[in-house]
Parts: sequence; structure tokens; C-alpha cells
Amino acid sequence: MATRDDIAKLAGVSSATVSRVINHKDNVSDELREKVLAAVRELDYRPNINAKGLKTNKTYRIAYIIPDVTNPYYTEIYKGINEYAFSQGYSTLLFQPTAETWYETFFNNPVDGLILAIDLSTPLKQLLRTIKIPVVHQTLYKPDNDPKEFKYKTVSHDIESAVLKIIQLLHGAKHTKIALITKKGENHDMLLKSYIKAMKKYNLPYDAHQIVSYESENYNYFPGYESMIRLIKNRPDVTAVIANNDLTAIGAMSAAAAYGFCIPRDFSFIGINDSVAARYSNPSLSCVKLYKYQQGNISGRMLLDMIADKEVASVEFETEFVLRKSTQGITK
Repeated sequence: MATRDDIAKLAGVSSATVSRVINHKDNVSDELREKVLAAVRELDYRPNINAKGLKTNKTYRIAYIIPDVTNPYYTEIYKGINEYAFSQGYSTLLFQPTAETWYETFFNNPVDGLILAIDLSTPLKQLLRTIKIPVVHQTLYKPDNDPKEFKYKTVSHDIESAVLKIIQLLHGAKHTKIALITKKGENHDMLLKSYIKAMKKYNLPYDAHQIVSYESENYNYFPGYESMIRLIKNRPDVTAVIANNDLTAIGAMSAAAAYGFCIPRDFSFIGINDSVAARYSNPSLSCVKLYKYQQGNISGRMLLDMIADKEVASVEFETEFVLRKSTQGITK
């Protein structure tokens, strides 16, 4: 196993310089820092996390909490988190705890900070007040107020503007009966509000049957499939469907095809994410593009800064509309 002295020898610098680089001190020139990091990569150096923890009272671990480990959406975000955390000497644990296992998970697996991709429920807030560690919350919508009882910041996307853009494009393509399929919960309540706000802005009619809300522990194709069947039965005059994520949208497209409808002639579909599945679905799915790797990377940076007691501000990403073959009449 490589040591810091091995790195110093390969990079042609002192052991003290290696220590300053590894511990992220500022008093090192960019040229020397790059030499040291190149040697770290070449020797595949791994810091002794346990020894560091004994000296600093830190675990040098963070946790990423997600609702569904099978959803590739979180894999890309996790990659961004883990790459940055690893470069700073941290490891990243991945959890999908249930409400019943929250306490057991965190008291048996101590970490220095959390990145959450789940709704911030009241029981979870109570737990976070108890364990008192920094939290970065990944959410579709930036909340109006941050909780004051623990260190907390958000990384979000400007979904409200994205939904407004989608409705504008669909309205311009002569779609007037536009439906929404969404999952019940904190983020998706906000998605519903954005949909209603945009429909009102363009004077488009909507009723309860145009909005299909489903409950599911996981993000997969089946809720979209079931929701589309309900939509076909209750509002067959709908011509466009917005879904809360790509997998839901692809499941809905599959249901429409199974019932003999042609996409996009009979129904146009738009998802939110822009996953690999969206690019290779049949037809390819138009999407609101979310910057997942970047979201993960900035989440990791923010959390480690918070752990170091640095000032951190919440971040909101812009979105981009990606036009593909699942929509009819839209031109960018």
C-alpha cells in the first residue's frame, strides 16, 4: 500500500507538501498540487480513514439517502457525489431506509453528513434534530424556508419554469387537453401546483380526471402504465401527457400502445429527467433535462463545506427541454 512518503518521492516534493495537498490546505501552488494529485492517482493512494477519524473525531463518511436503489436516476447523481467525496478523502454510503429503520440505520452507521433525495417528513426532521449533522436536500423545488434546527441547504431544479415552458410549447402546438401523471408526495404536490398555475396562465381547461396521482414506494414503469389506463378510461379526449419522471412516462406510453393508440398521433408524452431509457424508448421520449451528475457533484461539495463549517448557499439549476419523437406539433 502506498504511503505519503511514496507520493512525495514520486512527485518530487516534501512530505509536508503532500500532507497539505491531501488535507486541502490553501498554501500550495497549483503546479505542486497537480504534481501531488498525479502521484496520488498513479500510486492509487488511499488515506487511512480510521486513523484520521481518531485524530479528528470524524468518520470521513457521508450518506446518500434515496427512495429506490433500482432507479438509474439516482445512480448518476450518486456518481457525482461519490467522485467528489472520494477526491476529498470521504467515502459515500448508499441507503434506502424505510420509516421503521431510520434510527437503526443512522445510529448503527454513523456519518458526518447526509444528502437526502427523499421528502423531508416530520419524523425525519425529528431524527435530524437528534443526530445534529449537516444535511443537503436534493429536491425538485427549492423550499420557501430552510429548517432552522439543523444545518440544511437544498440543491434543486427550476421545475416551475420548466412546466410553464412545456405547457407553452404544447399550447402552441394546439394541444388544449393536457394531463398530468404524478406521484403523491412533497415534491410532486409542488409539480401539481406548477401544472395548475401554467394551465391557468394559458387559459387551458383541466379537471380532476386530467390529473392522475399514484402512490408507490418505487419509481418504475408500472405506476405510469396503470395511471395511463385510468386516464384513457376517464379522459380519452386528452392529447398530451406530462409525467413526473421518465420511467412513469415510458410506462404510460406502453399502456397507450397496448390499447391500440399511436404515439404521438393520439397522445404526446413528456417526461422529467432525460435518462438513457428516454433516449432509447420507442418512440424516443421528449423530456425536461435534469443535470444529475452536476447535481450530485455540487451536493457533495456543499455537504463537505458544511461539515467544515464553511458558509454555504442553496443552489437551483436551470433546466432544458429536449425534443424527441414522443410529441407532435412542437418545434423548438
